[in-house]
Amino acid sequence: MEMKRGTEGGTERVVERVMKRLIPTLSTPADSNVNPRITSLDQIKKSEEVGFQLLFDNKLPDKIYTKDKIRNASDGYVQIKLIDTITREIINLGLYSSLEIEILVLDGDFGFEENENWTKMDFNVKIVHQREDKGPLVKGKQNIKLRGGVGTIQDLSFSDNSSWIICKKFRLGARVLQSTSNMGQVRIKEAITEAFTVRDHRSKSGNGDRKRDGRWDGPSGGTSDETFDSNLEYTECKSKNLT
Repeated sequence: MEMKRGTEGGTERVVERVMKRLIPTLSTPADSNVNPRITSLDQIKKSEEVGFQLLFDNKLPDKIYTKDKIRNASDGYVQIKLIDTITREIINLGLYSSLEIEILVLDGDFGFEENENWTKMDFNVKIVHQREDKGPLVKGKQNIKLRGGVGTIQDLSFSDNSSWIICKKFRLGARVLQSTSNMGQVRIKEAITEAFTVRDHRSKSGNGDRKRDGRWDGPSGGTSDETFDSNLEYTECKSKNLT
């Protein structure tokens, strides 16, 4: 019974936060001289800025190997939290605290940094899918249920390296899995990590020999499609505003 009261109280607080943000917008008087199309676009922009945000709570390493479980830079579990965009507090009670989220792979050249604003479209166009004739880009559990506003990546690994995309780097992204149709105008901003390189697990020291041209010669004599000579490293992904 106490738990039920706590959940209801958390839901009420979330609704109260949302209403405080929406009421000023809804109560703005109409102006007959304002272009309705511009007003509509402005409202859409405002609705994109309203709501909550998913946030990766840990920094990922600069380099990740295929087949290895994805861990943070301190070799611990990667966590994602849902926060209020104004108070920056974790939403640990109410319906939103137990949403299901999806972990995705993004192009390293995402175009925005974590503290900048982007739209759902900006996010979706940067999702990276498996390349042709290859298996899934990642293996493991991509859908995670938040508990107390926090989710944990426990069983997820890359099955392909990042050398085949222009940027040569990936990012991880997280978004709410459920349809937002039952959330009204509430915007839950997606989470992104910093860009990182994914390399083939065979390139770990001791598992293969490097050739003089900088390409790796595997145990079976095959040559990897990755280049490891520091002089041949690709230019680091740079942010570009998608305007």
